[in-house]
Formats: sequence, C-alpha cells, structure tokens
Amino acid sequence: MGIVEAMHGLALYYSKREHLDSTYEKSNRLFLRAAEMGHGDSMVELGLCFRSGKGMKRDFVKASEWFQKAVDKSSHAGYVELGQSYEYGLGVEKDTTKAASLYEQAGTFSNVNLGRCLVEGIGITRDIQRGKEILENCFLCYFNYLLLGHYYAFGIGGFPIDLPKAYKCYVESGFHVFSLPKIGSYFLGYYYWKGLFGLKQDIKIALKWFVESAKSEYSIAQILMGYMFENGVIVPKNESIAKECYECADFELWFVDFAQHFHWIELIKIEERKKKQSSSSNQQLVAKDLYDHTLKLFNAMNTRFPTTYFSPPAWTEDLETVENTNNEHSQKENCAAG
Repeated sequence: MGIVEAMHGLALYYSKREHLDSTYEKSNRLFLRAAEMGHGDSMVELGLCFRSGKGMKRDFVKASEWFQKAVDKSSHAGYVELGQSYEYGLGVEKDTTKAASLYEQAGTFSNVNLGRCLVEGIGITRDIQRGKEILENCFLCYFNYLLLGHYYAFGIGGFPIDLPKAYKCYVESGFHVFSLPKIGSYFLGYYYWKGLFGLKQDIKIALKWFVESAKSEYSIAQILMGYMFENGVIVPKNESIAKECYECADFELWFVDFAQHFHWIELIKIEERKKKQSSSSNQQLVAKDLYDHTLKLFNAMNTRFPTTYFSPPAWTEDLETVENTNNEHSQKENCAAG
C-alpha cells in the first residue's frame, strides 16, 4: 500500500498546483491509477472530479459509481459523498432515507451531515439533542459552525435564539483551519448589507465578506459577485469580470448550494411564522427577502448555465404546506416502520 499511498499523495499535490490552470491532467491520471489499485480515498477524489467536471466531462453517474466503490472499501469520505449523491439525486435516484443511512454509517466523528439530518429531520427521525452534540463536536469541519449559526440566529430545530452566539459561529466558520468554502462569510455579508440582527448596515464590510467568500470558491458568493459586476451593484459594471465569476461558480456544483439555500429558507420561514403568531417575539422577518435575493441569483446563473437537476420552490405563505414538505421524509419513515 506504500506505493499507492504515495501515488495518492502526489495526485493531491498536483491537483493543488493544476488548480491554477484548471488542467488537472496529472492529478486525475494518478487518482485513476491509485483508485484502480484499490485506494479508497483516490476513489472518492476521482468521484469528486467526475462530479465537478474538473479535468473531465461532468458525469454524476460515474461519480456515484466511484463513491460506491469507496464505500465498499469502508471509506469514511465515500459514505459521506455517496450520501450527498442520494440526498440531492446526483447520478442516482433521490433518496434522503438512504442518504441519512449512509451518513450514519460514516460514523459520528466530524459527520456534520448526520448532525444536520438529525436536527432537521431529513430522512431520519428528528433527534435535536443528538444532532446538536454531533455538530458541536465536529472538530475537523467548518460547516458545523455555519449550521449552528443558522440554528441560533433563527431558532431552527428548537435551538434558542442567541444572536451573539450565532454571529460567533458564522465568524468561526470562516476562520476555521479547514474552512473552504467560507459560507458563513457570505451570510455575514448579507446581514451587513441588509442591516439585520442589530448589525449596522455597512456596504463596505458587506462587500469584504462577500469577496472573502467568493475567493474561497463558494459558488453562490461567486454568482453574487458576477451579478454585481454584470449589473453595477455596489461595484463598477464589468461584463468581463462578471463572466469570469459565473464560469468559476459552474465548477462548484452551484445548483446543490442553491438547493441547500432554499431548504434553509423554508426552515427559517417555519420559525418566522411561529414567532409571528406569538406577540412575545419581535424578531426581524427575513425569509421573504432572502428568498427573493436567492431566486434572483439562481435565475442569473441558470440563464448562463441551465440545470435540470434543481428548480427553486415557489414561495408560499401557507405554514402548513411548508411544514408538511419539511416533514414528508419523517412520515415516509414512520410508514415504513409500521
């Protein structure tokens, strides 16, 4: 295994260097050789290359096949990536129950996806306490801080609303040693842009957070920067830079990021409707503004790089409909158990 491990390490080295010119020729060739020799992590990396289309034609079916081979090698990352394929229906039929099962098999160590599913009830019976424990102990992942930021900012999943803690989590998600992409930076930019949660509206600070997120290869931040340069919003109009931003985002599986965004908006909407019914809360309502903003960016990107893998949900004021949509997977699971 020493030679194969060395080959995998060399492939990772080349993939970082070739990122500068977007060739990925040497790294992909080495990943393929190591994968064919049975190296689980190389199988995952090769699957990620097929998923993103970096250095080869994007192929979600082949990506999922390599993830499955990695799972057969008991690869932790293989379980997680195959789980994401099933959660979003990439190369396989969408099945959130199977996705949650794969996340569970990956183990709880740094398994932010399992924690997210437990808190939100995605494909698995909701267990907020267990999900919270997993998220708070994901030491090698930045995404847990982002999720905790959302949960504390909006009271999602029974979390208490704690704005100082939410802000701290968003910042931590951006400065974490493994924080790529910096999604929390994007949301901090949005909150400063709109002056939400007691933050003083500051366009310059907002732009700083947006740029930081875009530079970290977060697709929606890249699309936002493309939209800004395309339309002269905050920054000078520049079609050339706009085109470059949009093209960079296409490598980052942008429609999956939007699927996650719209899912969060649905969760925020549920909490806002609950708070609206209670006179004891005066929390700012942001779901509709965030929905309109996100839909505008989706349409701008979809015009340039059309996708058939995801369509944004229509906005509805019907709380019962939103809650039923959010709970449909739990209902399916209860029927199966019966």
